[in-house]
Amino acid sequence: MNDERPEPVRVTAPDGAERALRPGASLVFGRSRHADLVVRGGPGLSRLCGQVRAAEDGARISNLSRSHSLVAVVRGQVTTLPPVDGGGSGVLVVTHGEAMVGSPFMHGRDLMVRVSVSTSPTAPEDLPGIEEDTETGSELSLDPLTKEFVTALMLCQGWLLAPSRTEALPTSETVARMALAATHTWDQLTLFDRGRADVRIRVTRRVEDHLRHLKSKVGDVLPKGTRVTRESLAHHLVTLQALTPAHLDLLEDEDWLAAQAELWWDA
Repeated sequence: MNDERPEPVRVTAPDGAERALRPGASLVFGRSRHADLVVRGGPGLSRLCGQVRAAEDGARISNLSRSHSLVAVVRGQVTTLPPVDGGGSGVLVVTHGEAMVGSPFMHGRDLMVRVSVSTSPTAPEDLPGIEEDTETGSELSLDPLTKEFVTALMLCQGWLLAPSRTEALPTSETVARMALAATHTWDQLTLFDRGRADVRIRVTRRVEDHLRHLKSKVGDVLPKGTRVTRESLAHHLVTLQALTPAHLDLLEDEDWLAAQAELWWDA
C-alpha cells in the first residue's frame, strides 16, 4: 500500500513538459538555460522570469524579473506582480485551481506557464483561490473630487479597461492631455494641442507633482524602503482597489465633469 501523498502542485511549460512539486520544492522559469523550466523567447522575456514554490497551502508565485511584470490569470481574475526593485514585488498564493502565469510577452504569444493546484481533501469549500501577501491589510483611498484622482485614473485607465495589463503606461505628458480631454477642459486642451509650450509644460508639471504624491501615498502602505516605480504605482492603485473599473463611470457623470473642469481650467 502506497501512503505517499500526491504532489499538490504541477507546473506545465508551454511545450507541454510537466513538473510536479511537493511542499517545499520550487522551480524557476525563464529563457535562461539555467532555469528549471525553459521558455523560448527574445528580450521581451527575462532570463529568470518567475518562481513557483509549493507549500502546504498551495503554490506561491513570485516575480524574479527586474524589467518585466509577471501576470497571473486565475478563473478570469488578473493579478500583476510588478518587477523586482529592491523591496520585492510580492507573492501570489494560489490555493486551488489553475493559474496561467507569464510576462506580458508570454501572454501575448500564448506561452504561459500553467500552475495547477489540487484541492486538499481537508480544505474548506470556501477557501479563497488566491491571496496576495503584499496587499494584506493595506488600505489606500483617493478623493474623486481632486486632480490627483484624475491623474491616477488616467494613468491606470488602460489597465482598468484591459486587465491583462499588456498596454504600456502613458507618459506624464500623455496623462496631462488625457486629463484635460476626460474632464472636458476644452480651452486648455485646444491650447495644449496647438503646441502652446507654456500650457503643455504647466499641466505636465502639475501631473508629475500629483504622481509624486501618489507614489508617496502608496509607499506609506508598503513595507518600509520599498521603491515605488510608475508601474508599481499603477499596480498597487488597482490591486488595492483605490481605483476600480466602476470609477470609469465618473467620466460620464456631468456633475463630476463640471467640478473637475473647474479644477483643471488653471491646472
